[in-house]
Amino acid sequence: TLEAAERIRSMETAKVRVVAFADRVGGSAYNRVLSQERALSIAAVLESVGLPRDMVEVVGSGEEGIPEPTADGVPEPLNRCAGIFVLADSAG
Repeated sequence: TLEAAERIRSMETAKVRVVAFADRVGGSAYNRVLSQERALSIAAVLESVGLPRDMVEVVGSGEEGIPEPTADGVPEPLNRCAGIFVLADSAG
């Protein structure tokens, strides 16, 4: 996250979107909250190194769109992740 933040700071960035996921263990409502908390923690790191908080959008996707589709109840570590997406400033 710190390396990503440094790279983002060097770019002409309009917005940063942090999208986090959860595996399919537990209920879907719980996993949505868990993924939202995961995204918020990454946003906090980005903010701590100088990205304005209003530049960072957080999305907790829960089990939707997980990178490694599994059956319900499968504890897949690859799905406990987040992506940081940079939306470039098209005005410049």
